[in-house]
Amino acid sequence: MKVHDVNTQRFEVALEFLREGDTLTFDAVDFWLSAEETLNVNVNSSWWIGNTNEERALSDLKRAKDVLAYVAQESPEFARIIKNRTRRFTLSYFDGRDGVLLGSFVDGKILWT
Repeated sequence: MKVHDVNTQRFEVALEFLREGDTLTFDAVDFWLSAEETLNVNVNSSWWIGNTNEERALSDLKRAKDVLAYVAQESPEFARIIKNRTRRFTLSYFDGRDGVLLGSFVDGKILWT
């Protein structure tokens, strides 16, 4: 569920959906929970797929981490839900019709898919 503001009824509904296994999207960053106690954080590439490079990918990772920190700071309930979960960050590309996983972030580096 896409949300644009944290302190709204829509955000509270999105949190309930998140608990039930759906995706919460805030500022073009997707969050979902895995059964293995993982918070998945996916950010869409800010650059066209053919021109994405490591520098751009790391910039996108920073943005995803900043959005995560903002939502956790603004919503104590979101912070509680994700508190003890491992974080898995991924980078994808979506053209409005189809999407593709570009890579995962491990130890501050991107592992291209």
